[in-house]
Amino acid sequence: MNNELAYSAGVILLSWLCELFVENSRGRVIMRKLTKCPVCKYDEQFSAEMDINDTFHIDCYRCKSFSVTRTALLKLPDKIENHKLCAWIRSQAAEGGVIPSFNSRSLSVVLKNLPTYSPVEKQLLLLRQIMRKTSCPGDKILLTPHIDYPLAWASNEDEFNYYIKALHERELIEKLDGKDYETEFPHEIRISFKGWEFIESHELFPAFKDQVFIAMSFSETMNSAWEMGIKHAVERAGYRPYRIDKDPHNESIDAKIIAEIKNSRFLISYQ
Repeated sequence: MNNELAYSAGVILLSWLCELFVENSRGRVIMRKLTKCPVCKYDEQFSAEMDINDTFHIDCYRCKSFSVTRTALLKLPDKIENHKLCAWIRSQAAEGGVIPSFNSRSLSVVLKNLPTYSPVEKQLLLLRQIMRKTSCPGDKILLTPHIDYPLAWASNEDEFNYYIKALHERELIEKLDGKDYETEFPHEIRISFKGWEFIESHELFPAFKDQVFIAMSFSETMNSAWEMGIKHAVERAGYRPYRIDKDPHNESIDAKIIAEIKNSRFLISYQ
């Protein structure tokens, strides 16, 4: 009887594995079905459907919606690095852009150009996201640490809670629930009047003091001048160069250019 049960269990497991994976034309075994988000690994309130073009259309409660080809899945980094990609996808949803769609090439471009923000910059980014979720001044919102930490470009909920605490101690937000900062439960917060003043003042000054906007041709013939010249020189001077075509986005390019020039310390034009 035990042997029969073991055999039945083995058949069920093998059948499940055959459904989950498929061998491609090069003999590499790749995934055919997804049971959790390939970016943030969250498996609750998650769905993925694959179309006839071998593209997964994913709805993740943490990352939100995006699509990715099956071959592009092989290029995803490990979980330690994926929080930046998760934050980038989430930021596209928060800004109301087009749903990100990744193939192998576009995913490589995104991964190569994901920004690294300082703790101070992450607080500003989080405050801006809170503003976007606020329907009017005085409105309160709920932020759940294990779901919403990408809003701050944080690596996990502990880092996210740290920024919530920092914003509260700076009196930029009000915490209305009376709970500890180190919690898995939602934070009930709203932007304070001082927070609104802070946001308004930062609309008049660069958001990121080390960002330099680079205005130059997108032609591939300029790549060596960018990589070996401008980018290298700006980084050696202690700044972070920003080129609009190196930042995949789903906004109107004119609006994105204006926004990033405002976010930058100064601009370099190269012709």
